[in-house]
Amino acid sequence: MLGPAETLVAAGVRSRPAETGDDRDFGRYLTQPPALVAMPQSVDELARAMGALFAEGIPYVLRATAHSSGGQTLTPGVQIATAGVSGIVARDDAAGWIDVLGGTRWLDVADALRPDRRPVSLTDNLATTIGGTLAVGGVGDRAWIDGLQLASVLEAEWIAPDGTRRVVTRADPELGFLLGGRGQLGAFGRVRLATISRSPLLAGHIAAWDSIAAYASAIAQLTWQPTYEVIRATVFWRRTGAINVRAILASFVEPGASPPALDEARLHVLRPFTGDVIEPGDRHAVAAQPRTWSYACPALELALPWDQAGLDALHDVLAAVDAAGLRPHLPDGMALAVTRIVPGLPLAPTPGAAACCFLAIRPQFATAEAARACEPALRAIADLVLDRGGKLYLMGIESERADFLDRQLGAALAPWRALKTTLDPARLCNRWKL
Repeated sequence: MLGPAETLVAAGVRSRPAETGDDRDFGRYLTQPPALVAMPQSVDELARAMGALFAEGIPYVLRATAHSSGGQTLTPGVQIATAGVSGIVARDDAAGWIDVLGGTRWLDVADALRPDRRPVSLTDNLATTIGGTLAVGGVGDRAWIDGLQLASVLEAEWIAPDGTRRVVTRADPELGFLLGGRGQLGAFGRVRLATISRSPLLAGHIAAWDSIAAYASAIAQLTWQPTYEVIRATVFWRRTGAINVRAILASFVEPGASPPALDEARLHVLRPFTGDVIEPGDRHAVAAQPRTWSYACPALELALPWDQAGLDALHDVLAAVDAAGLRPHLPDGMALAVTRIVPGLPLAPTPGAAACCFLAIRPQFATAEAARACEPALRAIADLVLDRGGKLYLMGIESERADFLDRQLGAALAPWRALKTTLDPARLCNRWKL
């Protein structure tokens, strides 16, 4: 048998020893240097690297920007860096799609479509890659209208764990188990994304509510209405301990246009509110700023149904966060995004029938030791969410309970696990709880 380095040489793929940064992800509190980093520069090379390692029985992990906080892209073995497999392949504006490679950054896709088109939905960190986002979900700016970024995929070239390649479309059940599948079934070579006609200029208003209930009442007035394209909120505590919600209500506007009017007729439940105007600004330029975290962050990201039971659970989550002493470590509050649920995506972490809300709990610590000490409290909150019908967004801390996958995936677990067993019986590709 060949070792990892010799295997990659025989496959014609360049590799290198581990460098600074390869040993950690965005969370910055878990470390594990890889033994070797493969550096494919094309879809062909990526497929050859995966196939050669698979044939030799060598485990590997796929990694691009490592935008995770639970060590998901860390390995003591071979790390395949996919960021080099990038580029715009083709586009058809009339048909509303663009073909890109899996290692392409969202920023590059947005720039290619400027000034009058964009992907259906864009994540807040445009430095992340298409393949990485689609492996977990993607809570984009228009998730309120269009659901997770998974829903914008029209077809994909799939590289299975053994390096074989196949194009799958929405008519193929395998695509549903690739999207949100944590890379268990392989990698994305080329991806066809839906696009829409839009300016990159975002304008609107900032509104504030004095409770989660008031915010939910306001959102109920707007459900699936075109008044605002982007509704993104932050939950935070005032010094008194009271919970407040502050949100952006905005839409994309043409150059020279005014922000959309604050819809007071529909949002009378906002009061008391602030109607601060957000003048037209380049949303893509703002989201393209470097977003690597400079602190240790054991992030927990979760989803709850957007109904009364889910709101009750959300209140209990916030109480648990406060009781665990995490409030001082959340200076930026917690991001809250109401997201439409799109059917036909079996692995999407979206509980409920019509909509859910995602809550990002990202406490900041000065040291990795302090961050690790916080993990038990965050895992307890994760278990609370699972018990209340919620799900975890799988780029942060995960539950360690025995029934985690059953609660997270439900009926989708058995067929997904069967595919994994058929395609990767030795669990060589992105080893995980399966």
